[in-house]
Amino acid sequence: MCSISELPTELIQLIIDFALHSIGDSLISNALNFALVSRAWTIHARSQLELWLDENRVKFQKLRTFTELCQHPLSTFKFIGALILSNYGSTRMTRSLLDHTAVNTFLNRRFPTKKKGLILEGVFSQLKVLTFDRVGWWTLNQTARDSIHNSFQLVTELHLRHVSFSDIQEFQVLICSFPLLERLHMTLQQSFTSFSVLKTPTNLQLPKTLYSIEIRTEDISTLRGLATITPCPSLRRFRWRSNVFYHLEEECAIVGKFLAAAGSSLVELSLEFGVDTMSNDIRVRKPAQEVAIQQFERFHDCVDLAKNTSLQRLTLDIRPDPYLHF
Repeated sequence: MCSISELPTELIQLIIDFALHSIGDSLISNALNFALVSRAWTIHARSQLELWLDENRVKFQKLRTFTELCQHPLSTFKFIGALILSNYGSTRMTRSLLDHTAVNTFLNRRFPTKKKGLILEGVFSQLKVLTFDRVGWWTLNQTARDSIHNSFQLVTELHLRHVSFSDIQEFQVLICSFPLLERLHMTLQQSFTSFSVLKTPTNLQLPKTLYSIEIRTEDISTLRGLATITPCPSLRRFRWRSNVFYHLEEECAIVGKFLAAAGSSLVELSLEFGVDTMSNDIRVRKPAQEVAIQQFERFHDCVDLAKNTSLQRLTLDIRPDPYLHF
């Protein structure tokens, strides 16, 4: 009988995956316990964890501690599977979080002179999941952008949470920087310049592995970003959650073109419409069923699924504001 340390890598991964996602206790504490079994188990257990770096950790003492941990010879940071870079957490509310520079600080942080190079690109080059949260792309200098574009080549899942771009080409370059990207989740903020005259540069190509896109729209920005990565020939799964309940003609037209361009590759489509809780439009006070029917009729007028011949699962959902009583 072989010892635990001699188990095949695939079996170790299956054991850890099953245990961590079936036990009701804290995933973090259980993953740390598995990491103590042996060195071989440490790699797989740590890959289940995510590291959140936000503005609270930019303070000098915490940032210095983080740097020391990263350069320690026994550090297991490099095995962490997910990294979140966020401007959230600041107590300074004098300006928008999009204008804060915490993410830029992390991306520019270097090892001490004895070991050259940027910390994030040197330690986290094995990342699978990368998240940017509340980041204005104009706050990133060229060093930070180059690090993002060239250092995380193994990322398969990208999350853009309330990220804003002043130039649509910045968004295109970012998406095309991950050759193994499989899943894209995005909520963009603030409108781009007119996207109708912009095309994807000929030297950029969407990852051939990108099969799943999930978007959440609070304004037109996310869908304008979606328009610039049309067509996505490898798309198999698309989910759209809209919080902008009315005046969706432009949004539906963009989604219609995107789905048509996907053609027969699309297998699963999920659409969820929610009432805009900030709207003063009296129409949201109609009965939810009546509103839902009108909304889906509008979507049907703009979207033709005839080209999606392999579509197997279609989900349509309506989420009325729970605070409105009809």
